Amino acid sequence: RRLFWIKKRFSWNYKFFIGKWDYIENEFPRYTKIVEHINYCDINKPKILDLGCGFGSLCKYLKEDNFSSLLGVDLSDTAIITMQIFLLLIFKNLKQMKNLI
Repeated sequence: RRLFWIKKRFSWNYKFFIGKWDYIENEFPRYTKIVEHINYCDINKPKILDLGCGFGSLCKYLKEDNFSSLLGVDLSDTAIITMQIFLLLIFKNLKQMKNLI
C-alpha cells in the first residue's frame, strides 16, 4: 500500500514538473463558482481547506479579507513549492503567509 502512494506521488510530481496541469490556473468559471459557494455560506472570514490545491490557483480568485486562513494540501511536492512561491508574490504580508502555508 505504501509503495502505491510513493508511485502516485512520483507521478504527480512529474506531471506538475512537465506542466500537465498548467491549464488549471486559467479556469476562471470553475474558480469563480467555488468563490461564489464560499461567499454564499455567509460565514464571516471562513477557514478554507483546499484539497488537491496544486499551484494554489484558488488564491488568485479569493480576496485577502474574505477568509481567516487557507490550508492547501497536495500530493505533489513540486506543486506545493510552486504554490508557496506564488503565494509570496500575491501576499506581501509575512504574517498572512504563516496562516496560508
